[in-house]
Amino acid sequence: MISRFVTMLALSSIFSTGTYAVVLKEKKLNFTIKSESLKKDIHYSFAQGDVKVLKKRFSDIAKLDSFGFLKNLGSSVIAAKVAYVVKKPIGFFDHENLVDQRLVAKLLGDQKVDRTSPNSYHVIVPGQDKVSYKLKIYVDSDDVSTLPRSKVTESVSAFKRLDVISQSAPSISFKEMSEFSSYSWGAVSVSSYIPLKEDRTLIITYYLTSLKTRGNVKENEANLVEEFKATQTIIEKFN
Repeated sequence: MISRFVTMLALSSIFSTGTYAVVLKEKKLNFTIKSESLKKDIHYSFAQGDVKVLKKRFSDIAKLDSFGFLKNLGSSVIAAKVAYVVKKPIGFFDHENLVDQRLVAKLLGDQKVDRTSPNSYHVIVPGQDKVSYKLKIYVDSDDVSTLPRSKVTESVSAFKRLDVISQSAPSISFKEMSEFSSYSWGAVSVSSYIPLKEDRTLIITYYLTSLKTRGNVKENEANLVEEFKATQTIIEKFN
């Protein structure tokens, strides 16, 4: 939903909490969402490679880059998609909760989160290097929209074109991670929240991250999968 992925890169560790659902990897990066088959499972896709290659192969997903971090041509880019169901009513995913510092802090795990404005945070990753970055959260919902008329709006529109089901989502959140002191040139994640039942909501999220160093691809994928699982659990337990 937000991202503890940078913590995992910095600490080379995997967060673990509770008992998770079955995780299934899809062959296509932009796989088709079939909500009836999700149940308690997490479906995801993952790709990592040279920025030029990924921009060419997945041009639609590259359009999610709202502030130009994919212009760093020497970078290694990670693109991922995940879909899962949480035991929460759609009303939980309103503007107030999605920018709530308590929820943001829980989703970011061990990272130190300081609020700098109503929808912006300064984040410090623990460890010897003390990696820092800026997190900004935009919300587009039935109740309120914080989307500016800018590249963010264009990126959210591009996101809606990726999955037809997201076009009718009552709430969408868009996260920008920028001004990294190391590890990454930047990252975005965008999520749609779609009601399935009175107490069940489908979450679809795309991740796009540009790394300054390639790292171990298998470890990067494993860490991101752990983030997916942790996020599902944290949201369900959050009150």
